[in-house]
Amino acid sequence: MSPSSTSSSNTVLECPEAPATECPMPRRTEALGVGRTDAVALAESASSRRVATLSLRGFRPWGAVFAVALLIGAEGAARRLLPDVPAEGIYGSFPVQQKVTGINETLRAGPIDVLFIGSSLVDHGIDPLHFDRVCGEHDVEVTAYNLGVRGPSLSGIQAILNRFLLPRVKAKLVYICLSPNALNHSRTAYVSDINRRFEEMAQMPRLEEFVRLGLSRLHLYAYRQDMCLWLRNGGHGGFSGRGADRRRGFTPRHGLLDGEDDWSGRVGDFVPDRRDVEALAALCRWCTSRGTDYVIVDMPLSQHCRDLPTRDQRTAYEAILRQAAMPGTAVLSFPPDEFGARCFNDGLHLNAEGATHLTTLLARDAVTRRLARSP
Repeated sequence: MSPSSTSSSNTVLECPEAPATECPMPRRTEALGVGRTDAVALAESASSRRVATLSLRGFRPWGAVFAVALLIGAEGAARRLLPDVPAEGIYGSFPVQQKVTGINETLRAGPIDVLFIGSSLVDHGIDPLHFDRVCGEHDVEVTAYNLGVRGPSLSGIQAILNRFLLPRVKAKLVYICLSPNALNHSRTAYVSDINRRFEEMAQMPRLEEFVRLGLSRLHLYAYRQDMCLWLRNGGHGGFSGRGADRRRGFTPRHGLLDGEDDWSGRVGDFVPDRRDVEALAALCRWCTSRGTDYVIVDMPLSQHCRDLPTRDQRTAYEAILRQAAMPGTAVLSFPPDEFGARCFNDGLHLNAEGATHLTTLLARDAVTRRLARSP
């Protein structure tokens, strides 16, 4: 080694605090150092990737299985120990939910032979249990159910029926009960809003219906026991009395017509609504496709509501009913004096006395048609 090399080497060793730029390493050593650093970095990177990689080795699903089993057990226990109640909001309407669960409860006991379809006039105006009794007095055994849906016009009713109710039943006879408010384009915004909501509800996917039903039941279980105790203490009989459908869809009204209610926004200025007329035709086609006979019923109204449409408007309404009727079958209607003021709760809806009278007339009509099943 030459003296100049030694001197340079000694200078580097004697100046450890000097900056690295003042003590450059030989090119070969620097290259080796960089290579060694890259190799170490690659090794560490590979090691870190191996550590971050997920593996199913050693996975034991018993914890998840136990959690699912626990949830199922809790659900079963809640259904057995606590009374169930239709949850408002599952089908967008508590009355509709009552119809769905009531149809299912009735079908578990046997087939349904006669259906009554229409608006709140049907819901409050026809008693299926009384219908069965009157038919039984004439040696005709039937099971009837009230599918009157409160609120919408016929297009909204038909959407709900098709989606949630009609597929569950194969009746022999259907009474399609109508009035001008069920087919009237000149209606209040309230009815139009209900139509829109019911039509959207009818388009709800099956999976969404299932999820909403499950979530609603889960949140009900969270407070049902305390609420049930509170209802019993208040003399209401808990949830069982509220959820059971003891009258097969019939909701009686009590009280008498007091004065003349203003129903002009629903019955007056009658103009046929195209969608409602198409809904009526669709209901008639559904009955025909199922081999079910149907009867078009012109529902009774108070004297004030009967007088709201003009003669031409009444003629247009009756023409729609005649066109929808089965060939060779007249529309079932009633004389104006058949239902006096004592039969009405308001201008449109029958009270309990009026419902009993109307139901008796319909039962006698069913007996003459001989469409019910034999005893």
